[in-house]
Amino acid sequence: MDKLVKTIIKTSFENITNSTIPLNEQVGLIVEYKNVKFEFLINIKTSTDNLICLGSGAYPLDKSKIDKTKPWFNRWSWNFDEFSTIHYNDPSLYLYNDKMDAGWGLGTPEDWFLEDIKDILVQLFKKFGFKNENVIFYGSSAGGFTSLQLGIMIKQTNVLADIPQLNLKRWYWDTIKIQFFQTILRKK
Repeated sequence: MDKLVKTIIKTSFENITNSTIPLNEQVGLIVEYKNVKFEFLINIKTSTDNLICLGSGAYPLDKSKIDKTKPWFNRWSWNFDEFSTIHYNDPSLYLYNDKMDAGWGLGTPEDWFLEDIKDILVQLFKKFGFKNENVIFYGSSAGGFTSLQLGIMIKQTNVLADIPQLNLKRWYWDTIKIQFFQTILRKK
């Protein structure tokens, strides 16, 4: 993230609304929530009431340029003149970064990271005064999946999902089954 932005703000979930986040420039935001670091790229523009939230998809096929120990933000360089933007990273990618190229917000058997991302986004919407009907969740592939899920969890928002991965059994199922659901499987 430090290569993408000049300013990185660190805060806890409880202090999001009190944090000073610069406007009209892309900044990094790291939110500590339930002992996990959730990372965002944020560009809140004072010229618009519209917001696009962009989710992380899978890593690209050419992984030689990817550092899997750092956050992954698809389309971070896209410019939306009439929209503020919030890109969210999926910390699930860090858990098993050598085995999977997407995380779908699954988290751990004890903590669903996508629900945590939803909680943080709701606080950010309140902080900056975004109405749900002016929010669009956009993502492709695994990011399309998370966009659909967030659109369901945060009522009255809009979703644009490009080729969403809706059938997780088609993508890394053996790894997902072992890594994310090992606690559940052991109980059977």
